[in-house]
Amino acid sequence: RIWNDANGDGIQDAGEGGLNNVRVYIDTNNNGTRESTEPTVLTSGNGNYVFNGLLAGNYVVRVDPATVAAISPGYGATHDLDGIATSYTSAVSLASAQDRVDADFGFRVGASVGDRVWMDRDGDGIQEPGEPGINGVRVYVDANNNGSFNAGEPFMLTSGDGNYYIGNLNAGTHAVRVDSSTLPAGANQTFDRNGGLDHAATVSLISAEHRADLDFGYRGNLAIGDLVWEDINADGSFTLISSTYNVDNSRLDFNGDGNYNNSDDGFIGSMRIINGYVDINNDNSITGADDGTFLGRNIIDGQFDMNNSGTISTSGSNDDGTVTYSLTEVGIPNVRVYLDMNGDGIFNSIEPSTTTSSTGAYSIGNLYNGTYTVRVDTTTLPTSYVQTHDLTSPTTDHSATVVLSGSNRTDADFGYRNDASVGDLVWNDRDGDGVVDPGEPGIEGVIVYIDANTDGIFDQATERYGITNFNGYYLIDNLPAGSYLVRVDISSLPQGSTQTHDLDGTGTAHRANRTLATSEDALNVDFGYRATASVGDFVWNDIDADGTQDAGETGISGVRVYLDINGNGNYDSATEPAATTNSTGAYTIGNLVPGTYTARVDLSTLPSTLVQTYDSSGDMD
Repeated sequence: RIWNDANGDGIQDAGEGGLNNVRVYIDTNNNGTRESTEPTVLTSGNGNYVFNGLLAGNYVVRVDPATVAAISPGYGATHDLDGIATSYTSAVSLASAQDRVDADFGFRVGASVGDRVWMDRDGDGIQEPGEPGINGVRVYVDANNNGSFNAGEPFMLTSGDGNYYIGNLNAGTHAVRVDSSTLPAGANQTFDRNGGLDHAATVSLISAEHRADLDFGYRGNLAIGDLVWEDINADGSFTLISSTYNVDNSRLDFNGDGNYNNSDDGFIGSMRIINGYVDINNDNSITGADDGTFLGRNIIDGQFDMNNSGTISTSGSNDDGTVTYSLTEVGIPNVRVYLDMNGDGIFNSIEPSTTTSSTGAYSIGNLYNGTYTVRVDTTTLPTSYVQTHDLTSPTTDHSATVVLSGSNRTDADFGYRNDASVGDLVWNDRDGDGVVDPGEPGIEGVIVYIDANTDGIFDQATERYGITNFNGYYLIDNLPAGSYLVRVDISSLPQGSTQTHDLDGTGTAHRANRTLATSEDALNVDFGYRATASVGDFVWNDIDADGTQDAGETGISGVRVYLDINGNGNYDSATEPAATTNSTGAYTIGNLVPGTYTARVDLSTLPSTLVQTYDSSGDMD
C-alpha cells in the first residue's frame, strides 16, 4: 500500500488514507528507470497495488516519483520496507508461492523543493530544446551543511527528464545540493539558482511551500559525429573506387600485366580504353580527334601527355608515370541525427540533434562522458533509401551505440543507398524475333545509360550507366523509385547492328521507359540486335592432307561448327551460335554482329576415324 502518512511516523494509522494513481513497477534491471517491458501497476482503491504471478526470487520495487509529485510536490518519503535511505525503492525477496503484503510506502506533505538537472549544452543557463534532463543524479538537502551527502538526509535521484522533488521538509532555510559524485564524468556546471556554480542553492521555505525553481545545469566538452553518406556499392566504406595504372611512353597498361599492347582494352569509369589508348570522343576508335583531358592529364591523339609538354614521346621516359582513377561517394545533406536519450526510437525536441551539412557531415557537441544512442531520424531521409552501414550491430537499425570516454568520437557514420536497379541483357538476336534463343550470345562492351536529361546523348560525367559484360549483361543500380529512360549508347554497338527488340518496342529505337518501385530490381530491360556478318565455308575430307580442297575431296555432312564465345573449347548451346554442315560439307553461321570470333568444330559430331589436316589459323586445334 501507498499511503498518506500524515503524522510522518511511518505507521499506517487510522484515518491515514491511501494515495491512488501512483505508479509502482518492478525494476527488473535495477537501473532506476521504468522500461516498457517491466511489470507496472497504478494504485487504486485505498492506495493498494499487487503484482500477481511472480516466481520465487529477489525483486526491486520502485515508486515513480513523478506520479507522487503529481498529487502534491510536497510529498516526501516517511517509510518503505527497507528504510527511506533508499526512498521510493524497496528490495523484496519471495519464496515459492509466498505472498508479501508488506511492501508499503509512506509519504507526508510538507514544504518541498525541486525541479530539474539538465544538459545545458550551450551553457546559457536556459532550458532549451535539445537540452535533455540528466537522470540518476542525487539531489539532497544538506541538513548539516557539510557539503557532503550523509545517510538520513532527504534526497531524490533525478528521473524522467532529469526531474526531482524533495518533500516532507520543515519550514526554514535549506541548502540543496547536487551530489557531484553522481554526475556523469566530464560534466561541468553552467547554472544554479544562486549563481555560485558550486552544485548548491540555498532556499527559504514557509510551511507547505513548494519551490520549483532549483535547477542545475551542466555540460561537457566532447562531441559525437562524422558522416551520413550515399554508400553506392554498399560496402560500408566512403571511398568507392581507387585504381592506379602505369603509363609507359604515353600508353596505359590497362590490364596490369606489365605490357603495353593490344590487350589493354576496357573501361575506366565510362571512358573506353582501346589498346592502351583513350577513346576521348567515344567513337570506338583511336584517331587524331581523341584530344582532351582524362585522369588529370592532357590527352593528345588518345595518348597520355604525362609531362604536360604538349607533345607525345614514344621513347625514353618523358611520358612515363602513373595515373589514378578514384571515385568518392557523396554525403547526404539535411538529415537529422540525434541522441535518443529516452531510447524510444523517436526524435523528441529535448534530445540533442543536428542536421547534416551539404557534405553529409554532422557533429553533436558539448557532451560529457557516457554511453549514447545516436540515431538517424528516418523521416528526414529520402524515402527510397535503405541502410547499408552504421557503427554498431545491427548495422541496419539507423542507430549506433557510442561511448564517450575523455575524447571525441568521429566514427559514428551512417551509410545509405537507393536499392532499386534496372538491367539485364544486350544480345545478338540472330533470328530477329525479339526472343533470347539458344545460340544467341550477349554483346560485350555496350554502354547502357539512364538518359536523365532525355537528350539522347550519353553524358558520362553525370548520367548513371552500366557496361555489358562478357555475356552481354548490364546492371545500373543504386536507383531511387521513379520513372527512367534507359538508352543504349549506339556508338558502343558493333557497326552494322540493327535493333530487333527493346522493352517498349523498337518504334522508339535503342531506348526503353521503365518505372521502378522502391527496392525493385527491374531485370527485364533487354535490347536485341542483329547484323549481316557471317562465318562459314566447308568441312571436308582432305584425302591427301595437303590443306587444299582438291577435286574428288568431298564434304563431310552432319558436323557441328560453332562460335566458341566463352573460349572454353566446349559447345554451349544456350549462348553459342552454331550450324551443321549440309550434304556437301558447307555451313554458314549468319546474322552476326561484327567482332572477333573463334570458330570450332564440335569433335563429338565428327566421324571417330578422322584426324584434322587444316584450319584457317593453322593451329590444328
